[in-house]
Amino acid sequence: MGTRVIHRFREWPSRQLTLWPRVLFVDWHGVLSKAPLWYSIRSNIRHPFRARLEPKAAELFGQRWQTVDDWMRGRHTAEEIVDLLEIEQPQSARGDYFIRRLYHDCRTMPLHEPLIEALRYAAASWNIVIATDNMDCLVSMARQRQDIRNFSDDLISSSEVGVLKAEDPAGFFGAWLDRHGLSFADAVLLDDGKANCRAFEQAGGTSRYVRSPDEAVAAVWDLVVTDK
Repeated sequence: MGTRVIHRFREWPSRQLTLWPRVLFVDWHGVLSKAPLWYSIRSNIRHPFRARLEPKAAELFGQRWQTVDDWMRGRHTAEEIVDLLEIEQPQSARGDYFIRRLYHDCRTMPLHEPLIEALRYAAASWNIVIATDNMDCLVSMARQRQDIRNFSDDLISSSEVGVLKAEDPAGFFGAWLDRHGLSFADAVLLDDGKANCRAFEQAGGTSRYVRSPDEAVAAVWDLVVTDK
């Protein structure tokens, strides 16, 4: 009997693959990419509007971390967060500049190319699924990116499932695993969060804790070599 090839996920209609009996869940921030939100502004010390944004972003990701967690749980929208920050809008741009730039940067956020290469190779025998505690803006833009569709089969985000990976791994990963006839025993998580890895293992999965995208590359190639 020949290998059955199916359209696997509605979000990635251009990718036809065999449904493999195991899945590699890959974290986004710190693994696939180290770029922060609004990276084109915050990473450029010469950007004319960086001084307006950076103090507000530092406050959000520092003192207002609970707000960030709730944003990642889908309890806030990107538009609500930008309104909350009350960033002074530049006179030389339209009043929605910072929300437009947020979505633009999510759509163009650079990925770690050596890791993408390794994941494309691993996709010959693994389901590759992005699993991220992340915000609505990044998820909506990631689903539109062809470069992401080229190496991954699906995406799970806390902003859509309503829980973070570490606080409820069954709630985060369980529905996807059940829908595809898999269990935690069939899954590996690649993540830079120790709490995420610990919770995933307690749920019955295997984790690879990595501290950088380069360590993630080595971990993926190790999985591929182990398969041989």
